[in-house]
Amino acid sequence: MTGQVATNAASSGIRLDRETLKRLSRRSDRPGLIYLAQWALALAATGLGIHHAQGTWWIYPAVFVHGVFLAVPAYALSHECGHGSAFRSRWLNETVFWITSLLYFEEPGHRRYAHARHHTYTWIEGKDAQMPYDTPLTSRGWLLEISGIAFFIYEARIFLRNALGRFGDDVREFTPASKLPKLKWGARACLAVYAALAALAAGPLLHAGAGNRRGLAPLLDGLSRTAIPGLVFLAFVPAAVGERDWFVLL
Repeated sequence: MTGQVATNAASSGIRLDRETLKRLSRRSDRPGLIYLAQWALALAATGLGIHHAQGTWWIYPAVFVHGVFLAVPAYALSHECGHGSAFRSRWLNETVFWITSLLYFEEPGHRRYAHARHHTYTWIEGKDAQMPYDTPLTSRGWLLEISGIAFFIYEARIFLRNALGRFGDDVREFTPASKLPKLKWGARACLAVYAALAALAAGPLLHAGAGNRRGLAPLLDGLSRTAIPGLVFLAFVPAAVGERDWFVLL
């Protein structure tokens, strides 16, 4: 475009000597493992906050803070492991990639190929598979994005379509045909994990409500203590981190 100059390392006058470049390019598992340990400690600390906040209104900010510490590092690690740059060992990259993608509500296989497409056609509408929103952005679109609702709806559709093997034209375009079965089984595996976790969380509440003579009172009390704070995480944590592409455009 007229009047704009492309900026890169050369045009910015940045120079790196060979030894510095070699040192910066050296790969190791150590930094990634240290990051994982720090993340685990942060989750343990904020999880302890949730434990002590049970039965009080402090449960809402406690879940909110825990959700931020869960979502932001999960997305960052998923991104770096998808590029194979978080760890030197491939098995570590792949293992953490799957776990963090699962935590962030993205099927790992689809995330890998969609992100490759994103780097090929960055911010080209209709081509970029990870373009966070259409342009121009409407007020309604802004609300859906900042709340995280648009993200969850989009990913839920991807999960269901891929699990059924009904791949969209865009998915078929950026995914090698030989990898489509992996996307299908990957989506099914993720949905099975989510269903198991949902059943694990809901089971005790339903049992308490059904077995208590006071009827719905214990169930409603349980929902107020657990399910409603959970919705705080699902609905508002994406807003806290600026949704994935607002906070950091990767």
